[in-house]
Amino acid sequence: MSNHRQQIAVALDQLRDGLVPVVEAAMSRRYGDRWEEMATAPMRLGRHGAGEARAASKAKPPSAEIPVWDAHLLLAVMWDHWNDAFRDSLGVLERCYVSELREYRNRWAHQMAFDAETTLRVLDTIERLLTAANQTEPARRVALVREEVVLQLAGRIQSTAIANFRKRRRLLVETTIFLVCGISIAVAITTLMIPRQPAAGLLLLGFVIATFSYLVFERWRIRKPIHGVHECDYCHKVIYTAVCPYCEPAQVPRVSRLGDSREHAMLDLDEAGETGRGVARTGQSSMREKAIVGR
Repeated sequence: MSNHRQQIAVALDQLRDGLVPVVEAAMSRRYGDRWEEMATAPMRLGRHGAGEARAASKAKPPSAEIPVWDAHLLLAVMWDHWNDAFRDSLGVLERCYVSELREYRNRWAHQMAFDAETTLRVLDTIERLLTAANQTEPARRVALVREEVVLQLAGRIQSTAIANFRKRRRLLVETTIFLVCGISIAVAITTLMIPRQPAAGLLLLGFVIATFSYLVFERWRIRKPIHGVHECDYCHKVIYTAVCPYCEPAQVPRVSRLGDSREHAMLDLDEAGETGRGVARTGQSSMREKAIVGR
C-alpha cells in the first residue's frame, strides 16, 4: 500500500468502526430516545451547530431516522455535542484531536495529496483518539498502518543516504584519479622537459595544472536544476523534470473508493453532455444568424 491517501482511507475506516459505539453510547446517555435526531439534525439544518439542533428537536417529535455513520459525521457530532455528551469521558486534548482530524479528513475528501510526514501525523492522531476512547483493536490496526508508513519513510531516507554516499564516493575517486594523473604529468614535465626547453615546459605545465584543476572543480561544483532531458545524478535514470520522480516519488491524488470513482465518472459524463449541448446550441444560433442574413 504505497499511496498515502489509501493508508489514510484505511485509518479513517478504523476510526469509524472504533468511534461508532462510543458516539452512540454517549449520545444515547445524554439525549435518550432523541439521540438519533440530535445526531442528524445539524445536517438537516445546514451545519448550524448543536444549539439549533436542540431547539429544532423540541419543536418536532422524535424522528426514526438512523444516521449513516462515517468519519465525517462522527467527528462532526463529537465536535458539536462535546460539552453535552463527551466532555465527561474525554479531555481537552482529545477535543484537539477531533478538530485536527476534521481538517485532515476534509483535505482527504478534496483529493489533496499527503506526504509521508503528514500521513504519519494523521495516523498518530487517529491512534491516540481511539486509544483515549478505549478502542484498542482499531487503534492496533491503525498502528500497523503507521508502522508501514514509518518503514516506507525509513526506506526512502536510507535510499537517499546510500545515493548520497555513492555520489560522494564517486566524486572522491574521480578527484583522486585527476590529482594523481595531474601530479604525475607535472612531475614528468618538470624533470624531463623544463631543463631542456624551459619556456615550452612551463607553458605545458601551466596548461596541465589549469586543465586538471578545472576537471576537479567541475566534479565538485553544485549544479542548478536542469530542465529538459537529462540524467539523474543519484539513480542515473533519464528524467524530464528538475526533481527526479524515481528518487522523490510524487504523491498523485487517487480516487480511493468505488463510489467516488463512479461519482467522478458521472461528473465526467455530465460535463461531456453539457459540452455537447453547448456545441449544439452554438450551431443552432449560427444557423439562425445565417437565415436572418439571407433574408
